[in-house]
Amino acid sequence: MSAGVSDGDLARLARDGDPVAFRLLVERHQPMVRSRARGLCANPSDVDDIVQESFLQAFLGLDRLRDPDRFAGWLAGIVLNVCRGLHRRAPVTLLPGWPEPLHPTSAGGLPSAEDLDRADALRAAVASLPAGQRRAVTLHYYSDELTDRLLRAAGTRVTAVNVDELARR
Repeated sequence: MSAGVSDGDLARLARDGDPVAFRLLVERHQPMVRSRARGLCANPSDVDDIVQESFLQAFLGLDRLRDPDRFAGWLAGIVLNVCRGLHRRAPVTLLPGWPEPLHPTSAGGLPSAEDLDRADALRAAVASLPAGQRRAVTLHYYSDELTDRLLRAAGTRVTAVNVDELARR
């Protein structure tokens, strides 16, 4: 079905609810989307997220696609917008010496191997959180910012703190 069928025809079929048509569009354009994301994104670890988000936005926005025959260009624009959105977010920088030792240091004043393992596990756990939750945890625990300044920066009123709402930002 894919070889002789144009992008426009596949986009029209996908817009009409054909899941196979959209899958074929994804397979056809995934190399372009991945390449474009690599070229636009400063952090290589974000490429997979950008690819996934771009196809999700394309799927959700199929009804707004004015010219299905220009699907590739439209999709390339979506990739650009997803990358721009990622760059607009405040960068999360973990302070190099943090977290403070989680447990008492050994007799020599240095952290034990177990302390270092726990710190690595904590860093990995924070890194695996969804972006909004990672940002909230990082801002709260990893920076020296006061809580009310963090809330103002996130656009949340200090009198109406909702940790779940902050984590979604």
